[in-house]
Amino acid sequence: MMLAVSDLVGLPGLPTSERGLRDWLKRLAVPVQQDGKRFIYSLMDLPEDVQLAYRLKLAEEAGLAFGEQDDAAHLALMAKPVGVQATAHARAKVLGIVHKGRAAGLKLHQIAPQIKAASLGEVPCEQTVNRWFKRVEGIDPANWAPALAPDFKGRTARAPMSEAAWDEFCALVAAWGRNGTGANLKKAWAKVAEKKAKEGWVWPPYRTVLRTFYRLPVEEQRTLTKGEEDAAKSLTLRLHRSVDGMKAMEQVELDGREFKVKVRFENGTVGCPWIIVYADRASSKIVSWAISDSENEEVTAEATRLMCETHGIPRRVVTDNGGAFNGRRMAGGLTPLIRRKDTKTPDWDVPGLFKIYGIDLVNCAPRKG
Repeated sequence: MMLAVSDLVGLPGLPTSERGLRDWLKRLAVPVQQDGKRFIYSLMDLPEDVQLAYRLKLAEEAGLAFGEQDDAAHLALMAKPVGVQATAHARAKVLGIVHKGRAAGLKLHQIAPQIKAASLGEVPCEQTVNRWFKRVEGIDPANWAPALAPDFKGRTARAPMSEAAWDEFCALVAAWGRNGTGANLKKAWAKVAEKKAKEGWVWPPYRTVLRTFYRLPVEEQRTLTKGEEDAAKSLTLRLHRSVDGMKAMEQVELDGREFKVKVRFENGTVGCPWIIVYADRASSKIVSWAISDSENEEVTAEATRLMCETHGIPRRVVTDNGGAFNGRRMAGGLTPLIRRKDTKTPDWDVPGLFKIYGIDLVNCAPRKG
């Protein structure tokens, strides 16, 4: 059963204000979740004495004698799935509201608004309510929740499935995963279903096959659906590049970013500013920056000169294949990794700024920066 802070107001031994109750819940580290504009929590996460006090409060509000709590029954309920517990407590609370309403001479359709206001799910029909009352006949209200828990037995046996049919299903999924078309599990199931009569296979419904597939180890699932190479990539932790042993200014990294704000530049034009930044790899410190109306060679040269004057000349610059960083003004006389066409121009051998400073240029491949 999920409660709000206001549900505990007035319980003996607890803070009297909602603010005090929130602090109390925080001290106990009770897990909370947001429901619209309020925070809710599970009754089962509260101390046992508080759970008992709250159930007594519900019984009094419903005009019921609480009776004696059966600890064994409640422990058995706590061993069941959380969803079963929540349903059981909600049903018990519904019966309390209905009992109080009927005692006042109300019909179920007149009591329904109270059930909706208590956020207890759909309002049950008259027959369902009567069936619940029959289940708790002769049972103290303290133990209504365990008595109203849905019958949950779990899956005690797996559906039969032909091994050959399963192998065929996995082969289809793997084939589509390898060729990059994407593994369609439902389509693979349907293909096998078409052959089951001819081959004499036992082939269960799609949801059963899907559960069997999801019981496979994650590595096997991804290898089948993505192919070995993509599966290996998705299961491999990408390690950060190590800076062990790297000295300051041994390697700097260069890039530009556009700020999505409109400004007026000194020449009167309006646009979004670009910032060109140098960062030292070893220390992650910004060693130079410059701002302009675009990512161009002029502002890159300005940032480079400022870096060399204030922090010294780096051994190498790592950057992408942008024209502002790999054009003749900056990379003349060098051989960038990607922009090979520019190096064939007649004046490419004229030294650029990197060549003049004696800085090595290293380019990252696309999407590998």
